Amino acid sequence: MDGRLPPLTDRNVIFISHANPEDNAFATWLTLRLTREGYRVWCDVANLMGGDDFWNDIETAIRNHARKFIFVVTRTSNRKQGTLQELAVAVDVARRLNEAGFVVPIKCDDLPYAEHNIQIHRLNALTFTAGWQQGLVSLLTTLDDAGVPRPLENGAIRVASWWNENRLNHDILRRSPESLWTNWFPLKGLPRHFRVWDIPEDARLPDRFPYPTYRIERWLFSFADSAALTETGESPTGGRGRRVNLHLRREPAKRTGLKRYEVITAVKQLIRQAWAKMARDRSLPLYDLSRGRQTLWFPKSATDGNTVEFDGVDGKKGRRDLCGYKTISRAGGGKDRRYWHFGLEAVPLLYPSPVLALKSHVVFTQDGKTAVNEPKYQHRARRNQCAMWWNDKWRDLTLASVTELAAEGVVSLPVAPSASLVMEWRPVKYRADVSYQDADVRPAAAEIIGEDELGDDNEVEESETVEA
Repeated sequence: MDGRLPPLTDRNVIFISHANPEDNAFATWLTLRLTREGYRVWCDVANLMGGDDFWNDIETAIRNHARKFIFVVTRTSNRKQGTLQELAVAVDVARRLNEAGFVVPIKCDDLPYAEHNIQIHRLNALTFTAGWQQGLVSLLTTLDDAGVPRPLENGAIRVASWWNENRLNHDILRRSPESLWTNWFPLKGLPRHFRVWDIPEDARLPDRFPYPTYRIERWLFSFADSAALTETGESPTGGRGRRVNLHLRREPAKRTGLKRYEVITAVKQLIRQAWAKMARDRSLPLYDLSRGRQTLWFPKSATDGNTVEFDGVDGKKGRRDLCGYKTISRAGGGKDRRYWHFGLEAVPLLYPSPVLALKSHVVFTQDGKTAVNEPKYQHRARRNQCAMWWNDKWRDLTLASVTELAAEGVVSLPVAPSASLVMEWRPVKYRADVSYQDADVRPAAAEIIGEDELGDDNEVEESETVEA
């Protein structure tokens, strides 16, 4: 083909070349993982794009749309005519674009490097032979460093939809009822009144008060009174204060000057702060998430032996570790421990009745007590550690955590000296008319996600190769 090629900046597709059908399992797995991360991927075994005419023309896809060309190097692809033809086109594109990193070889079997096709012989190949998940970490780093765009905002939805349509989900549905446990925990004790103070223009407020407060423009909200918020008992803002009846379903009285959405926003934020205060009072650390959110987490030895016994959904006692570690083998030699810690973020929901939706998080440390303050490190470690944690594990970790936080069956969240919200220790549950059995799906999913490379449980040494 002649003519000028579109520049690299106009391209957003990752093209995966592999031997079909010999390497289909790996190619499917890689396509799903990259799509889930938001990348736009072309692979003949799992077309998740839809509506793209050029997918039928492989050469056009490589020449005009590919940002990266991934060549799955195996004994089969290294000698198969179809894959070598695709590789030849990609090498020509790389030369014409003057882009040395356009072709990314990934080594997936025991083919010696010396026998790699001459067109990729001088290129550094990412190795997946020590584990697919480990190789994926290196590939994602390579794509990040190269600035490859992630145009798919719904990558995870595309993957789930493809999986439902093409794998075993239609076989696991059962026409029998099932109890569904939510992550909604009933919240009681919401005060009938709240207090609000005007904030003068020249007012300087403390960074934190003894009890939860929340500021919206020129107002400061709290369930606590002035005496609880200041040592002197004077206004915490220096402005006028008043007590207002709390009604979540209708607009506040006009004389207050408040809007219903402002009251709802303030109440939700006061509940969030009560959750954070409970954590601080119990000496549990808080990890900063995006957009000002926080999650409490359980450091090493926060619980006896890091293990909590709890009442399971089947009425039987269960046990879960809230902290564990993995042994990491560094590429340059030596080993390190990477600790994982389960955490809970509280999201208040006020309708149809007040609940706390507890969102699960996992925080990573290198010493068991100090969170690594690097978002990329946390993201990559979480992706590696938790990819094969199924719903029952997340559920039981949540139940174990709430059991640890509860006293006499409730979690108390102080909002004022004489007022505390009470979160029940058992979540809301519903009854569905259908159920599913995923025993047959998990092995297939493990093949796609690489469960055998991830390991599973806690406080056992596992190994993993990472860059020094």
